[in-house]
Amino acid sequence: MEVASTPESEAAVTISGLHPDLLKHILHLLDGAALAAIGSTATEFRDASGDQLLWRRLVNESWPATSEPELHRLIASTPGGFRAFYADSCPLVSADSVLPAPEGPQPSPVDLVSIVDVRHRGRIIFSKVLYGVPLPESGEDPQRVEDWFLDSPFRIDALDTKDDPPVISVAGGDCTGDEVRRRLAKDVQMSWIVLDLTRGRAVNLTSWTPLEVERYWYSDLEYQIKFGTVLPLERECIYCAVSVRCGGCEEGELKVREIAMTMEDVEGRNLLGRESMDIFGRALGSLRRKGEEVPKRKYAEFLRIKSENKDRKTKRDKRIDMACVLSGVSAFVAFCAFMIIR
Repeated sequence: MEVASTPESEAAVTISGLHPDLLKHILHLLDGAALAAIGSTATEFRDASGDQLLWRRLVNESWPATSEPELHRLIASTPGGFRAFYADSCPLVSADSVLPAPEGPQPSPVDLVSIVDVRHRGRIIFSKVLYGVPLPESGEDPQRVEDWFLDSPFRIDALDTKDDPPVISVAGGDCTGDEVRRRLAKDVQMSWIVLDLTRGRAVNLTSWTPLEVERYWYSDLEYQIKFGTVLPLERECIYCAVSVRCGGCEEGELKVREIAMTMEDVEGRNLLGRESMDIFGRALGSLRRKGEEVPKRKYAEFLRIKSENKDRKTKRDKRIDMACVLSGVSAFVAFCAFMIIR
């Protein structure tokens, strides 16, 4: 007597009967989101999707700078390995949630690894790994140099003067005008991931696509492409500014002159290294979310608040100046009256 098979039994046999090599090939075709989703379904998929080789491939394809051998070793040694690194770095920091208090001690500059990739029209034009925050070379005690960094305005330069400057090709060879800014905003993408070796956590502090492209110092041949993300705290917002400056048009190509990260508050003040380390600690443990519209919306809000604060400060300074003038005039009139009466 034959027993008719049901669709449910056929599906179960099909999944459980897949050859391991075939299953691995199927998973090899998925992106990170699909691989994570399928890992929460059947037991066979959950076990197979945890293969670190699969996640290492995704990490290397998403961020080519991670293919550096030493960084490979460091990521593999962190809790969760490449899968955890991808989960930390692919979604951006949630700009709608206040950053939590940092867990444990403040990150040290020497324990932070910057992983920087810049693309133009999908092609990598710059890829670099910075082990530790670059500190000035000197013969002084390393601890004193680190203290100097923590008490100075925060800044990390990814593009060294010794590096060959990347170039950005401009269609038509015309490096001026609004059309160039529009193309730069459309064609340039960037990621800047910070990995904390102590915690084994990573965070992507860029917006993938530019937040804004503007002329640099009012020059028609210099442009600043602004990336980054706005990080909300309890009472204010901090803008982690990641910028690419390019210019000097030669044969229809713009040379990249600067790739840097700074941090500023809504008053326009650059944060110190010590304050920035605290922000890193908070961002590493923050919530993540996908989407490119939220960073742009939060950046626009940041600029609005910054402009309002600047206007208030200007009006306050004018009132103070006026009060000083009136006080001076009053004192002069009083002095003249006293001299006349005497």
